[in-house]
Amino acid sequence: YSNMLKTVMTAAENKGIPLCIDDRVVTSYSCIGKAPIYNSFDLMKMMLLQKRITLEKYVEIWRIIIDKKVRYVLPDNRILLHELTLSEIDENKGILKESEMLRKIRQYVVEALSMRSSLSTKQVAHVHIPEREYFIFRLQSNSSELLKLVWMSKMDYTQKRMASNWILRHYSQFAFDFSNQINDRGRITSHAVQLADFLIAGILLTSDEIRAKEYYEWLYKWIATYLGQNPDIKEKMLNYAREFICSFLRDSARSKDKKEH
Repeated sequence: YSNMLKTVMTAAENKGIPLCIDDRVVTSYSCIGKAPIYNSFDLMKMMLLQKRITLEKYVEIWRIIIDKKVRYVLPDNRILLHELTLSEIDENKGILKESEMLRKIRQYVVEALSMRSSLSTKQVAHVHIPEREYFIFRLQSNSSELLKLVWMSKMDYTQKRMASNWILRHYSQFAFDFSNQINDRGRITSHAVQLADFLIAGILLTSDEIRAKEYYEWLYKWIATYLGQNPDIKEKMLNYAREFICSFLRDSARSKDKKEH
């Protein structure tokens, strides 16, 4: 394998042609010389965006990937939104009925973050953070974006609430205990930042007054329960929310000044 890898990398660099390879170490680099590096996941996403495959086919391929136990790549949010949209509601329990695909994705993330995981906890020279921390960061980022997609979707209010609860319960940093990797101070800061982001996210929905009202109605109930269990996070959350808003207003003022001059 080492000789094959060396051969294809040398050929890509010498000829300046893109290198498509499914190797976590190699794809942690963006290029070899002037030759860009990408993987099968990039290729599949491009095929979807160019309408070479349907969303249903894209989901089917990802299902095979998960069943084959290809690890440590978070599924595209389009897949989760698709599955959340199709999921039914358990009226008696007041929760989302997981589709088979959602169940597989949930287990997929749990296994990636388990003690048996092969995600590296050591930082290598050419990247900013260890592989495991990057996976957690991507989970945090993806879950925030997925929440916004849910509330901008055509789901009805009940399904949006249940889908959002599923995301926070199973597909976010709030679902896992990272105490063996991050101290309590780091946990509080990380949670406070994401909660502040949730508070600000409703601004994106202000073009639809009903949608924004429903979002905050759900969010305030969820945050009230969470802060009841984690009261030490409230002040930090509000401070970060204030900083986000002030930063946005400053940037808007600068942009306005530039246009006027």
